[in-house]
Amino acid sequence: MQPKLDSLGPAMTPTDAIFVITAALFVIAWIARQAKLRFDPIYIVFALYAAALSLSALLSENQAGSLVKLAGEVYLIALAVLTLNIVRTPAMLKTAVLVWLAASGISALIGTLAVAFFYLGISNFLTAFAFHYYGTLPPGNYVRIQGTFLYPSMLCDYLTVSMMMLLAARRLEWISKTVAITLGILFSITIAFTVTPGIGGVLFAVGWWCYLVFSQRGRPVMARLAFGGGTMAFLASLAVSTFTIISTSASPFSFYIGGIRIDAAHRSMTWSGAIETFAHHPIFGRGIGLAVANVYVHTPSDTIELLTDAHNMFLNIAAQAGIVGLVSLIFICVAVVRRSRPFDLTDANTLRTAFGIAFVSAFLVQGLVGSFEDARHLWVLTGLVLSFSALGGPRRKPPPEGGTQNAKTTSP
Repeated sequence: MQPKLDSLGPAMTPTDAIFVITAALFVIAWIARQAKLRFDPIYIVFALYAAALSLSALLSENQAGSLVKLAGEVYLIALAVLTLNIVRTPAMLKTAVLVWLAASGISALIGTLAVAFFYLGISNFLTAFAFHYYGTLPPGNYVRIQGTFLYPSMLCDYLTVSMMMLLAARRLEWISKTVAITLGILFSITIAFTVTPGIGGVLFAVGWWCYLVFSQRGRPVMARLAFGGGTMAFLASLAVSTFTIISTSASPFSFYIGGIRIDAAHRSMTWSGAIETFAHHPIFGRGIGLAVANVYVHTPSDTIELLTDAHNMFLNIAAQAGIVGLVSLIFICVAVVRRSRPFDLTDANTLRTAFGIAFVSAFLVQGLVGSFEDARHLWVLTGLVLSFSALGGPRRKPPPEGGTQNAKTTSP
């Protein structure tokens, strides 16, 4: 999403322009009968979601603003549909993963360089857009990275998906060990310096993957420890999103543990605001694209911030589009998770499992502490899950002549 091309308009990024061009070319190919529109039952669920958001926009307190937002929501759904229709072969699916890794490698390299420049005391064009302010965190001798995104949480969410693709690509021997280690280091450094609760979601995803690896190797104790550790990291991210030891006068409650005062974190205050908005507009919501909270936070940097987003995907949709929008979003989540099963690391399911874990972590788990319903990369990921489901998934090697391929592989 950065750097932006101002000539494309205030809300359009280079990737948006690529989508418009790609979609136009696909339509031309379809009209010329050089491409077929692949039908998938999930289109019905997408249509229900679009209908719910349309009703929310039509009944919105600010209809003009919500209708503009509705166009953006249709665009996001179209990302998944276009991905499903373009990625039609195992070779194209592999190419999509490798291109994703290459792109996220550039993003992570920029993030890692920005961290190095910070500690070297160097300022340049890269640090100008890669650095993010401290927000509600106390200032100190560290830096928060937003990199090629607009917020650290979005960068962390994106790299969560990239990390799972990296693990799958290495296991399938699509990339060398050296490349995998290099990308893993870049991803890890950049993720760490986003300094966001989403890090708990990354650790949850990696812990789940390690659970499957250790289970396949017949090491149940290590498997349980890995999954337990990832789950604890996720729960810790929820805890720090709900409570804070940084005192704030805006906190609706406070209590003491061992002499330490605990206040409500800014996310828990926006959650309360979104719940109140939902209570006033339970059926169709206040209107998509409209503010759902009104929370003023006095940050440790001595600034006043107005927070109007729920910082929770489900509460955001519930407050903006009501129960109708929330239920339709849940239908999409259930459908995508079902397409991601089974979660195992056989050759046939390695990539499906990586996609599924990435979706659960980046969309569902991190969606509890951030509003990622409009994240472009997650709708593309949804399209990749659907593409894999339609293909049955690529294998690493063709089965030997006259025999069947071994269902399990050893982890490299």
